[in-house]
Order: sequence, then C-alpha cells, then structure tokens
Amino acid sequence: MSIIYYFVNSVNVSDSVLSQSFTVSKVLSTHGSSASFTMENPTTIPLEGNDVKVYLDTTVDSPRMGSDASMKTYLDANATVLFGGVIYSISQSKLVPGYWKYQVQCTDYTRLLDRRLVAETYLASTVTWMTTLTSKEIMEDILTKYTSGFDSSGLSWANFLLGDQIFDYMTPSECFRQMVEESGPDVFWYVDYSKKVWSDWKSTIPAPYEITDTTLSTIFNNFSISADYSQVRNKIYVQGGYEVSTDLTIIKVCTGQERTWSIEYYPHNVHDVTIDGVPKDIGQENVDADDGTYDIFYNYYEKTLKLAVLEPTPAVGVYLVFKIQYEIPITHSAKDDASIISLAAREGGDGVYEYIIRDTSINARMNADKVAKHDLEQHKLADIVGSVTTLTNGFDIGQAVTINVTDCQYNGIYTIAELTVNSLGNNNVEYVIGFEGKREL
Repeated sequence: MSIIYYFVNSVNVSDSVLSQSFTVSKVLSTHGSSASFTMENPTTIPLEGNDVKVYLDTTVDSPRMGSDASMKTYLDANATVLFGGVIYSISQSKLVPGYWKYQVQCTDYTRLLDRRLVAETYLASTVTWMTTLTSKEIMEDILTKYTSGFDSSGLSWANFLLGDQIFDYMTPSECFRQMVEESGPDVFWYVDYSKKVWSDWKSTIPAPYEITDTTLSTIFNNFSISADYSQVRNKIYVQGGYEVSTDLTIIKVCTGQERTWSIEYYPHNVHDVTIDGVPKDIGQENVDADDGTYDIFYNYYEKTLKLAVLEPTPAVGVYLVFKIQYEIPITHSAKDDASIISLAAREGGDGVYEYIIRDTSINARMNADKVAKHDLEQHKLADIVGSVTTLTNGFDIGQAVTINVTDCQYNGIYTIAELTVNSLGNNNVEYVIGFEGKREL
C-alpha cells in the first residue's frame, strides 16, 4: 500500500486535498517542474509563496500518526518526494456558504534559485587550458555568490570552458542553461525537490527498468515510439560578429599635400602614431574635440586618418607610421560526413542539407566552431520520441532508459525528457514517461 502526504509550510494538509487533483509536470532543461492540486475547506489556508512538499510513502499500510514535524522528518528520509517547491498562484472559489475550494499552482525551487541576477565574466583567454575554470566550478561560484540554501553536491558535469562566458544580469538558471546548451545535447541540469542542483551527462544515470517484452507485460503499458528526420541538417554555416586582430603596422609615405589617409580596414584601435619619427596624440573624429589636444584623428566608419586643424601638412617623403588593430569578420562552417552519406544513400543526390546561423554576439572563431558543432550534434540525426506509462516509481528526468523490444525499429538508449505524475485516487500514482534521443537514418 502507498499513501500520499501533502505539506504546506510544514503543515500536513493531506485531509483537505482532493485525491485525484494532484499532477506534476517535469521537463528536462527548461524552467523546472510545476504541480497543481485542489484543496477543499482546508484548516490551513494556502498562501502564495508557501513551501509545498508532496510525498509518496510506500513503507506503511495505514496512515502514519504523530506530529507534523515528526512525520515530515520521517518522510524526508524514507519516502519518495513527488514534488517540492513553492506556491505561485491560488484560485479561490466558494461552492456553498462556508465551503471554499482552492486551486493551488506550484513551481519548483528554480524560482528561489533565480532571486538575484548574475553579472559575471569568465574569460577563457586569460588562463591556460590547464587552469581554465570548468563548467562545474562556474556553477559552484554562481551558487555561492548569488544564491542561498542550495546544495551543489549534485554537480558532476565538468567540461573545461572552451570560450568566454559572459553573464550580463542573467538569472542563475539562464546561466546554467546557456552553458549546458553550448556543450551539446548530451548534458542536462535541474534543481531537485530538496534544493540540490544537478548537472551530468544524460547517459550516466540508468532508469530503474528497461523497456522490454517482459516489462511491457508486467510494469509498463501504452508504449509508443516514432522517428522524424524532417529537421535534419548536416552542413552548418556560422556568420558571427568580429574578432580583433593583433597589431598591424602601417607605413604611409607623405606626398606633401595629403592631410587625410585611407585605411584598408575598419580600425578597432589606432595607436603609436608617428610623423617623421615624432609621436603624435591621436583622437577619434566626431568623438574628441579638435581643440589642440590631439594631433591626428581616426574615423572608424570612413576608415581614415585625418590631421588636426592646427597640425602642419607633412613634407613630401616623410613617413606616417601607425599601428592598428582591426576587425576580422567571423565566418565558419562545419559538416557531418556520416549524415551526408546516409542521406545520399536514402534520398539520392549529394545528401547535403545546409543551414546558416547568424549571431553577431559570437566574438571568437573558436566559439563559432563550437556553435556549428553544437547545431550539428542536435540536427545531424533523426529525432526519436516516445512515451510509456507505469505505476512503478523511481523514474526521473535525465535518466537513460534502454528499449529492447521485439520488432521495434528504434531500439536503443534514450533520455527521459518529460515526467508527468498523476494521482489516480486511493493513493495510487501513475507516471507518464516521455523519452527522446537521436538515431542514424
């Protein structure tokens, strides 16, 4: 026998919750999980911001007795937590005089994680690869500086930082999601119902049961699986912003008449200017005043150097020497030969499906390569999605579930990406498991 217990702000409110009203939706790599339930004429009135815990106790055959505090302590240690979070919305309705119904909407502890905004920059370019911060260390740093009450011991994924990570007043969950998405489709993160933050590779945590001919007749039902390769693309172009060059020394030979000189590149920075060996102070035209402070000005948009009004015209044969750092447009491409060959064999032609990503925020060629490869990893293979239902607990998002069913075309290992929990009444719970993955065509 199993019994479901509901606690609001550590008060047991189980007697007032309608037995079939509870449902949980948990989705991998989004904004966390949500839950809802209905209370009728409760002694303890729920309020927005209240803490909520829902437990499934399978250790007893009758309702547990004792104080709310002792019950909760036992359940925390021994029961399955079906949900933990906070109330964010309540709909109150009056059925008959003196009889109220409360429709309670909850969200998980990601809401508390995101109370403060992160303003941090982690530069990969400032350290060698041997000392670069890992994704795990960055997540730990953010949790320490910007959150309280969260446990970082679930952080296992620890990729080395491949490019700069700039968080411009982003929530912690947005920061974590950005790092995970940049690292490819095989990594996940989430906050569990005890405020522990998890990150790991999807294939490292096995589900408690495989889906086989045997388990389909004993544990699972309503099994379905399908494939879709309409989104497949296997050659990716990236058009980014720009990266700044190293110093380039440019020498101009004066004609005795010129006061303006063209520059081949858009000048990001101009410095160390000399005329006939004499250092000159440089300003930016239309930004700095021509009031005698500067000897020469550069114009970014016109790609020119221009003498100040009071600066004399250099004599013929005099050298104008300066250094610039200029902007190099970032363009990159990547392809997946295996996907191209597979599609050519299936459809004919050369098998190439192209796609372009335009993102001016990409400011390093290494990051462009990472973006292209990340998109390839997500789209070079067919999408496999499926679902199955069970009354057996122990399943969770991020787990790897193995499918080995006779005559199934898509047997393999897939990731549980969605988990819906429904109360069926009489303390019974149904789990709807949604899984996804990739597969060669």
